[in-house]
Amino acid sequence: MSSPLTPTKFSAADYTDVEGILTYLDNVGGLLLEILSMADLTGIEVHGPATELEKLKNLHLNPAWFAIA
Repeated sequence: MSSPLTPTKFSAADYTDVEGILTYLDNVGGLLLEILSMADLTGIEVHGPATELEKLKNLHLNPAWFAIA
């Protein structure tokens, strides 16, 4: 839970397939590392078909996986 002393920011993005997610991560990888040096990442969620989620299992982001039909 956030307080005035510990602000929380949220971000959401939609992609049609795994390739879109991987392209996004390639494009912002350096910026993401810079941000993580200044802030705590409290969670990542990935929602999608199980077959698509399986393609992302080797990422080292440790997201919460949500398979949808």
